[in-house]
Amino acid sequence: MEVINIEDGYLPRVSVVLGLPSGRLHDPESKRGLTQLLSDMLKEGSENRSSRQIAAEMDRYAIDYSCRVFLEYTLLHFKFLENFIEESMDLLSDFMYKAVFPEEEWAKAAVRWKGHLASQMSNPSYLARERIYSELFPGSPLSNCSVVLPTIDILEAGDFRCFYKKRFIPSSGIMGFSGPLSVGDSLTLARRFMGKAGEKSLPETSVPEAAPLSRRICLVHRPGSQQTKILIGLLAPSRKSGESMSLKLLNQVFGGGGNSRVFLNLREDKGYTYGAYSYLRQSNYAGTFMVSTNVNNSVVAASIREIFNEMDRLRQENISGEELDRCKAEINGAFLRQMETPSSICSMELTRRLVKLPQDYYREFIPALMAVGPDQIRRAAESILDSGRAVVIVVGDKDEIGADLAGLDTEMLQFEGQ
Repeated sequence: MEVINIEDGYLPRVSVVLGLPSGRLHDPESKRGLTQLLSDMLKEGSENRSSRQIAAEMDRYAIDYSCRVFLEYTLLHFKFLENFIEESMDLLSDFMYKAVFPEEEWAKAAVRWKGHLASQMSNPSYLARERIYSELFPGSPLSNCSVVLPTIDILEAGDFRCFYKKRFIPSSGIMGFSGPLSVGDSLTLARRFMGKAGEKSLPETSVPEAAPLSRRICLVHRPGSQQTKILIGLLAPSRKSGESMSLKLLNQVFGGGGNSRVFLNLREDKGYTYGAYSYLRQSNYAGTFMVSTNVNNSVVAASIREIFNEMDRLRQENISGEELDRCKAEINGAFLRQMETPSSICSMELTRRLVKLPQDYYREFIPALMAVGPDQIRRAAESILDSGRAVVIVVGDKDEIGADLAGLDTEMLQFEGQ
């Protein structure tokens, strides 16, 4: 296991993050969401402690546990007071080596998850996100964006145990310590509590290349909806393409904040929405560029046309130097704010290693950002902002917006959202 240490004695609080190279991408095909469910179940019982005992110890020692499951990796966070290092690390060791996933605890967790998913089915953002990934990456593990009900219905405790032994291998991961600990302290703790021998190699995951898209609209019916959720998705290059910086700037220009083009168009100029934004997501396998907004039912088609118009503008003409400088300053500021705490610095470096970014990635981030010119942004727009290849997810009442959408020169696919 690799160990990272960020020493900081300002507060008597220790933050530990364990990064594992297993994420949503590695869920079995028929058990989508297993990694997320397993991460949640780690605290529900071990060989040494029952679920109730674990909860009591976490409360007694003020241990804060959380997990975040991404496409390619999982981060497990432990935060605790310096006085309780021994107790906290012993509990983390139990999570990673001795979890047993009791049947009775999974039965209770399944009920909680079903309730959560039932509430999500009325959430337009959830419905749109679920649909757009299945349209962008049909039949691919890249479409896996959340836990789904069929997985909960078929999972048994044995499935957790098998996947736990196969993919949650501490020796394959990276552990980061931040707080009042020296490098020697962190290494000693890692060896004592997480240094058990284990197989470092993990099975490879096959990911098919994303197929080219053609423009289409998918209407998810949400009866009685007074507003309509619009989510537009396009394929983008992977993280390995080397185009990340120009794409980051393109995203900032298009919809990265309150000064962006789509925001100013739909909110300030047209008054269609309270906000409109775009998001760039890149993995080592593929990337996505998405535009999101919520509008009144009467302006759905008009809003989609305006978003497409903004895409075409960026493909056809260079942005001004003033706009470019502003967007660089915004990205620069957001980048620096990520490094406000020792724990955030630790998580950044751990993530860099997990996704295999260059060693000098953070050192070269700002110089690479400042080197991007208007021509590169226009070329990036030409490569991905093709409205003829956009997938448009519309979540709303089909009786209210169906006729309006029919006026768009686009293939229409309908799905029931309820």
